[in-house]
Amino acid sequence: MNKKLAFVFLFTFIFIFVVSPLSAFGLVRSGEGEAVLLQEGEYDIERASSKAYAGNNSSALTAEEYIHSALLSCTEEINVAAYRIPTADFSAYYSDVINDNPDLFFVSSSFEYNYYPSMGTVANIYPAYSMSNSEVESALEIFNNGADKALSEIDSSMTDLQKAVILHDYVCENAHYPQVDLNTNDKNIYHTAYGLFYDGEVVCAGYTLAYSYLMNKAGVPCEYVSSDAMSHAWNKVKIGNNWYNVDCTWDDFDYNTSISVKGSVGHFHFLKSDSVFATQVCSFHYNGVTYNSCAANDTSYDTAFWDDVTSRIYAVDGDFYYLKPDFSTSNASLIRRTVGGVETEVKKIFVGVNLGIQSYCYDENGTEYINNRADLLARITLLDNRFYITAGRNIISVNTSGKTYSIGNASYYPIGLGVNGNKNLVYQNYGSAETIQELDKLEYFNAHFEAEKGTNYNNYPDINYDGVINAKDYAMIIKKA
Repeated sequence: MNKKLAFVFLFTFIFIFVVSPLSAFGLVRSGEGEAVLLQEGEYDIERASSKAYAGNNSSALTAEEYIHSALLSCTEEINVAAYRIPTADFSAYYSDVINDNPDLFFVSSSFEYNYYPSMGTVANIYPAYSMSNSEVESALEIFNNGADKALSEIDSSMTDLQKAVILHDYVCENAHYPQVDLNTNDKNIYHTAYGLFYDGEVVCAGYTLAYSYLMNKAGVPCEYVSSDAMSHAWNKVKIGNNWYNVDCTWDDFDYNTSISVKGSVGHFHFLKSDSVFATQVCSFHYNGVTYNSCAANDTSYDTAFWDDVTSRIYAVDGDFYYLKPDFSTSNASLIRRTVGGVETEVKKIFVGVNLGIQSYCYDENGTEYINNRADLLARITLLDNRFYITAGRNIISVNTSGKTYSIGNASYYPIGLGVNGNKNLVYQNYGSAETIQELDKLEYFNAHFEAEKGTNYNNYPDINYDGVINAKDYAMIIKKA
């Protein structure tokens, strides 16, 4: 072989095995696929056989982490050759990556790919996106700000159980199931976690994906469950060594589907076992699909202190605080509950309104059942180190020591109580729940002043709305007084 021919041969060898690495795996062919996504209203989801494709380099990102990062950047071509993901399993795997990462709400179900027939593995992915790059950037800002706001409700001192409660209640209070006919006026955003952070309008998939995202961000394992037979989705949460079912959608205790009621949160479907979740008391959940390792066999919380609580539960300084109803007397008690389960009554409150609420559910055969629930119209919210509670036609303030004062009467029985974006109290009356009424702090600061005169700053409200309570707030109170 002469030198010229040898050079040509060597150049060809380098091109094939170095310049064109794809060819080193063999012939590449093209294909297209369709992911099955909760965020696009699908429930017949088949889980992939594996989540763990680590690639050739043990220190590299896993395939899920790598694809997730590339999709967040709206990458048009994603090279996954090194991960050797089987072509036969790829549609289910790609679905899992998107469904398991609710911040990918802008990724469409359709995709194209290259693969190696000889190896049966995927080479490149060519995703489709439902938004332009600039739209994605704006939407992710809304998403991340909304998630940060929700996560600000918890802190590292809380147990996983407390985080599960707080974030469940946050989703239930801030989400609203829209009046939607899935055949005519459905929208993809209703099925996304983004919908919760955008305007709160979400259907079951949105509740589920939002809760999953927040819990995993909080360091608590949380998976989604989908049931095509029910056209429904919910969550499984891992507390300690055990998994439990959570259905935020059916715990959103709004009375009227056109109105979101502040602070009305049920806990009827919270941290339940598979066995009780399939019964009438938990509204007949069936045919749910998730990973096999998520079986919820522990029954520790099938009967729990929150079962009859229809308002928010808070965690302060390591303890739970909640309103425990007494339906026989129409009273509610503000309870402090330690992690060990010791309960202390902080304050008893006369509520005066005991409502019977009916909800309808259907078993696997389509038979209709009625669950009868009770609600005292007792609502609680936390603001400026104090609990504000509805008490009959009154709204009162109670600190953790039980010291109480009134901040004024409502015109009718409040059905909802919460805090708005301006950090002011808002409430809704039973007769006109569609109207949200605001109580500015400057309208009731005198009550704080008179009730807590001469004590520390933490007993005052954040009058200047700077996010902290200090001498500046005290100075404004003195000036106004």
